[in-house]
Amino acid sequence: MSALSVTAVIICLVPNILWTGSLTPIVVDSTITGRNSLKIAQYSTYSKGFWSDNGKLWHEECNVVNNEKGSFSDCAAATAQSNLMSRAASATSDLTRSRLRNDKSHYSYVGRSYGVGFSAGLVDSSIHEARSGSELLFYNYTEAGYLTHTTCLHNESMDYTLEEVSKGKPGNGIPYSYYAIGHFPNASPDTTDFFAVVGMNGPDSVAVMSAKQHNGHNVILVTTGANYLVLNGTQCTINFSPAVFDIDVDVTNGLIYVSPNSTSAFAPSLAPFDPTGGIAKTVLNQLNALGQISPTLFASVFGDALVTNLNNTFHNVNASSNDAWSVPETSITIADSFSAMIDEILLFVGSSQLFLPNAGAGDFSTVDVQLTVKAVRIGETKYVVAIFATCVTLLVAVMAEAFRTKFWDWLPQWDFADMTCLILSSAVGGNDIILDMSRSIAGQQLEWLGSGGHGWGERRMHEDPQGRIPPIRLRLGLKAVRMAPAYESSKGQPDRKRARGKQLSAVSLWTSSATGVIPLR
Repeated sequence: MSALSVTAVIICLVPNILWTGSLTPIVVDSTITGRNSLKIAQYSTYSKGFWSDNGKLWHEECNVVNNEKGSFSDCAAATAQSNLMSRAASATSDLTRSRLRNDKSHYSYVGRSYGVGFSAGLVDSSIHEARSGSELLFYNYTEAGYLTHTTCLHNESMDYTLEEVSKGKPGNGIPYSYYAIGHFPNASPDTTDFFAVVGMNGPDSVAVMSAKQHNGHNVILVTTGANYLVLNGTQCTINFSPAVFDIDVDVTNGLIYVSPNSTSAFAPSLAPFDPTGGIAKTVLNQLNALGQISPTLFASVFGDALVTNLNNTFHNVNASSNDAWSVPETSITIADSFSAMIDEILLFVGSSQLFLPNAGAGDFSTVDVQLTVKAVRIGETKYVVAIFATCVTLLVAVMAEAFRTKFWDWLPQWDFADMTCLILSSAVGGNDIILDMSRSIAGQQLEWLGSGGHGWGERRMHEDPQGRIPPIRLRLGLKAVRMAPAYESSKGQPDRKRARGKQLSAVSLWTSSATGVIPLR
């Protein structure tokens, strides 16, 4: 009995639990595609004056736009000198470190930027407006750019040095003047590169870099005075490889993750990227301009930035000695500083393309974006599957029962809503309920056919002449009898043949003279 009760409880309660899990709203992340919804920089011919082979140095030559997003210019060295030096001083190969971008977007890059991903926070307002009804969590897209790699070494035989032009008189406020002069290994032997620098106390406080692109080779040379000997003789090579980058923007936390797409080669169909190679030339030209801007009368801003980064790595570098080159990490640290400046120049050039060309309208193309937003889903999958399986099982059971009973045609007349039927059926299996009821009544036997109310006595074997139904004695037994609706033949007699096959636990009813239980056959 207890097992039956537990089974009944489970049958009644489990579907309720499943329905609750299937209908409860759940907040989930949903991914949708925004077609041509984000602007990225385009480097077309009509705007090449802003991005191609740009060596602008003087402020008078620069085009500048200041707006609510920041300051944008085609003179990276002149406009963003302090930012470039800051990046050089804090550069690292640690791809888990984040750094705030040099604009008002309030986004930070985690790891290297590779000079791409600048559209986030600058021209992505249309994405946010399109999703005003739901919270935008992330979005990602692909963008073409340069995968740059910088390697540095200490070249003691480098033909690039400081050459005194005129002596100074520090007591009179007249500085020494020098040429940073020499030959680049990637240039023609008869070509001499130089520019003038000054130092109030002689060459000791001077540290300059010069950069040049020639015959597809990109080289940086560094020459210094005594205060920066750790940098003297540095020679670096930069490799520019067109690539496709995956850019993931975490809108919630204001973070940008950039990674080279290792499964896809550069696809020219994305957009004509640097068709003339002018972007790479611009990077070298701006590095060279930075080398001319950074020296001061008493120190070198460029030299201090690189030495600071070395100290961040080794904690106590003697800047007046080149002994640090005995440690392999020295070349890596200096290369990190140049890579950080190169990434920053590429960012500056790319973001300016969105605001400078075409009278401020910008030069850009559009790309598809995968958006991840908060959404509401009705029910958990496991509960939906479970309730679906339960419903299918019940449906199959109902169909099987319908087939077995010829679509309910062969059901007995027992009615659970009828009190008589309930009392009789609940008493099945008990002993005699009324022991002495039949002693004073002449026997007239009746049969109960399963119908309720007063209809149970309509089938009488011996009818009272006065039409009365005699008092009934009820004997209960554990007889398995065949019950069926009261089918009648054409002669008004019960049709036993049609009633076969309906087996139930039932009782026989008879009057007081009955000698035993007479089940239906």
